[in-house]
Amino acid sequence: MTNGDKQPAAGNSSLGEQMQELIVRYRHGQGLTQEELIWCVFYDHQPDAEKARTLDPKGFESKLRGLKRLEGGKSDSPQKRTCAPYLTSMGYSGEQITQFFLGKPLPNLSAPEATVADSPQPVFEVPKSRNNIFHYQHRLIEKPLGRDQEWQQLCNFLSDAPGFQWLQIAGVGGQGKSRLAWELITRAHEMGWAAGPLTFQPGTQFDRWQSWQPNRPHLLIVDYVVGREPEIKTVLDALKVRSAEFQHPVRLLFVERQPWDGRPLVAINEPKSEKSSDKLEIGGLAEWFIELADDDEGEDLLAYRSPDNNGQVFLKKLLPRDLVDIVRQVAAHFGTELTLESDSIAAQLEHIDKEGRPLYAYFLGKILADDPSAENLNREGLLDKVIERDFKDRWKRVYDQPKPALDSDPEALKLAVIATMAQGVDSKTLASAGIIPHPDSATRRTALVITDGDTRSSAHGVIFDIPPLLPDILGEWFVLSALDHHGLCPERILQAAQIKPKPLSAFMQRLTQDFFDHRITQQLLNIEINPGPYWEALKDVAVDISRKYINGRQALPGWVITLLEQVPADKQGEALALMGVAHFYGLTGTIDYEKAFAATQKAAQANNITAMHNLGIFYHNGFGVEQDLAKGTQWFIQSAEAGYADAMDNLGSSYRSGQGIEKDLDKAFYWFSKGAQSGSLYAMNNLAQCYETGLGVAADTAQARYWYEKAADQGFSAAMINLAKMFEQGSDGKTDLEATVHWLEKAAATGD
Repeated sequence: MTNGDKQPAAGNSSLGEQMQELIVRYRHGQGLTQEELIWCVFYDHQPDAEKARTLDPKGFESKLRGLKRLEGGKSDSPQKRTCAPYLTSMGYSGEQITQFFLGKPLPNLSAPEATVADSPQPVFEVPKSRNNIFHYQHRLIEKPLGRDQEWQQLCNFLSDAPGFQWLQIAGVGGQGKSRLAWELITRAHEMGWAAGPLTFQPGTQFDRWQSWQPNRPHLLIVDYVVGREPEIKTVLDALKVRSAEFQHPVRLLFVERQPWDGRPLVAINEPKSEKSSDKLEIGGLAEWFIELADDDEGEDLLAYRSPDNNGQVFLKKLLPRDLVDIVRQVAAHFGTELTLESDSIAAQLEHIDKEGRPLYAYFLGKILADDPSAENLNREGLLDKVIERDFKDRWKRVYDQPKPALDSDPEALKLAVIATMAQGVDSKTLASAGIIPHPDSATRRTALVITDGDTRSSAHGVIFDIPPLLPDILGEWFVLSALDHHGLCPERILQAAQIKPKPLSAFMQRLTQDFFDHRITQQLLNIEINPGPYWEALKDVAVDISRKYINGRQALPGWVITLLEQVPADKQGEALALMGVAHFYGLTGTIDYEKAFAATQKAAQANNITAMHNLGIFYHNGFGVEQDLAKGTQWFIQSAEAGYADAMDNLGSSYRSGQGIEKDLDKAFYWFSKGAQSGSLYAMNNLAQCYETGLGVAADTAQARYWYEKAADQGFSAAMINLAKMFEQGSDGKTDLEATVHWLEKAAATGD
């Protein structure tokens, strides 16, 4: 079938019916003309969809001609950027797509023939175009800087190995996870794969997973896992069952902040002793991962993880030089060549964000482009400036006049805040439910300007959907700032946003991760929650939110304690382990070692490896139970053999000291080495000491320095001090006082 064989149906059928038929054909890989394809993508981005459905074919053709006039002379645009990957997936060459970008017609060409007859294919979600230059689709900087290693890992994921595999991109908000996923989609298309984000919208989501046979290699993207676990689990269960029958590789990429293995997103700010037996751990599998698995240990899913990198690409902080390059390139994009010293820019970025996130470098680059003399900005000040600047730019573009105050239309501001918390809302639905007064077109239009929605037809009253303000961090700060300074009632806003309970609970999880200490965050988290859909949705994020409270050694809100106590029996291991730590530190009201021991013991008996480690600490120290070094060491052994890194360190310490087990320096070295390679900072420090002193291994100064530096670079103060001592004492008779002072100052800066 050639692309020229199909044309939009003529007659009296509505445009919506015609376009829906085209979209179904397009998404199932059937042949379309170039013009039909562009219509499909344009329709998915059509801002005034309600009005579009009432247009006759001639009316739509007129709008299409207007789009072609608008876009035809441009070499780049949001619409074209969105179309390009899908044109590639339909078989158009790079040269032909370039012709389209230059406004020239594309020649007709045959769509790729399906290799598996009569097998429906998954539906990919076409991401909405955004004017916001910080959106990952815009590729303001051509290549993600400082991510060469991570990019190679992602490219390796697109292997020709048969069957199904999954991989996760993890890391704190603002590290560029979605941008890398978008780049991987483009790479997959270049390789001839079908690729894109899965849609879970009712009526459009794919429902043939149980019988699906891919017609070519597939890369499936799931961005935002939390809040959609049941729908995603349905897909995963089918992929696991059918993996051996697939005739082409199938890869699924999770884009989710919290690592599946439960490692902390950021370092915990607490004193770093040289023994991991001095503190309890709150690790364990992420709650979203447990929800997707068939059991509390996730063994069924772990069997399908990417073998090259343990199923995870974790985005760490960028190096200062890469962040500075981003700032300079963004400023140059806006016409400003910065003359500031690189050290000055790096210092300002460090003051703004200690996690080395590229998003903040983008923000700073844009602000410095306007005012290169802007100095002493903190995180909050920078975010305020970005929100104000973006609102000003969008208002100018829409109305061609100076912007009013952000709260000049209180109802529009309220609508924008609710939309951001609920990940997008239908204002008509809000009004029908009595949550807000029915907003007029001007109010909706202002809300769209605030959230960077598409305003092209809102003046005619046809747009009711208000999107969230993105990126996530900017949207979160917008909500906090609006609730803090513009007279909105947090209790009422939270109640209103509960119209979409799952997206709201996911928003609260991200807000807790990014702005935990903010007064409004704490106020929102401590609002009394009544039983209902939002209460049920919070069950999916209660564990992660409780981790944040425990890390910060702050008392848990009552609803968190209640939800942890109500976790289903097959998911209790993680919740009980957390409750044990909370009781231990008095975060449920008072310190209670006996309750802490009881909860931890139940969790360990439920095979929670974190609880096994913690139970070893209880026995070793006599917390809530009679001291028993042998029993404590046995629990360390169980946890270590199950793969828990800090338990490996504690087991190494037991073999080194002979406490609870026969002294064996060779085994001590073995477990310190295994723990260090598994990521335990304590084990890295202890392994370095083994190499420095020749304990269980031949002395090796270079290896000692390597492991001290590896732990010190991740903020471990004990390793910093030990490293300073090495430089002070010198190797080969040479001291390095400058390095000694450097590491002592860094250790002092940790506050330990």
